[in-house]
Amino acid sequence: MDNTERIYQYLEEEWTERTHIPSYREIAEACDLGVTTVVYHLDKLEGQGRIIREANKARAIRLTPEVHEADETTEQVYQFICDAIAAGQIPSQQEIATGCYLARVTVRRHLALLEGQGRIIVGDGMRGLRLVQK
Repeated sequence: MDNTERIYQYLEEEWTERTHIPSYREIAEACDLGVTTVVYHLDKLEGQGRIIREANKARAIRLTPEVHEADETTEQVYQFICDAIAAGQIPSQQEIATGCYLARVTVRRHLALLEGQGRIIVGDGMRGLRLVQK
């Protein structure tokens, strides 16, 4: 089982058994991961529509059966990536941020959403983006 699934199962167990959503740090400890890694996998789960998070609130993760559609910004980021790859370039997060007039943190969130939707693969390194061929 991959880390994304381990985290999701842990969230389900905590909610079912205790009606309690753990903090990022508690998730990290329970799954033997770093907090940054937990955030990455929560981004993926949110991109898949399996959870919803509210910004600036502690323990604000909700499990949801609904699948959420990409918004305009997600589509803008995806189109920028497609255009760059079609032109023979693999864009960095900074180049996407500059080209789409977004903050890098916003770009990272939308990349995680796109990866969660199975549209891209975020590989290692600054230029590790790949489109998923359908």
